[in-house]
Amino acid sequence: MGDTDESDGTMEEGEVSNSVKWTVGAILAIVGILAIVVAIIYVAVPIHSLPGFIPGKRAVDGHYHKRAALVGVIGVVLLAISGFIAFRSRGREAVQ
Repeated sequence: MGDTDESDGTMEEGEVSNSVKWTVGAILAIVGILAIVVAIIYVAVPIHSLPGFIPGKRAVDGHYHKRAALVGVIGVVLLAISGFIAFRSRGREAVQ
């Protein structure tokens, strides 16, 4: 029922197409880059001068550096996942 013939190029049930993988990878890459940009803004701009779209304008002792580190790590992880997805979908595309 869920199995398909591999000779006709159709996918088995539960597999995701390469175009979907590329779309998810691109979205993760964009969000990862945005997270890294926000982390750089957290580090480079004084806390009282943060843009309105960034939360955390209250005067706190060093917590914005923790936020910057957390957002930076999240950005790097999202970029790594995006690269992994792109690498895996390209590898499968070359095999087929």
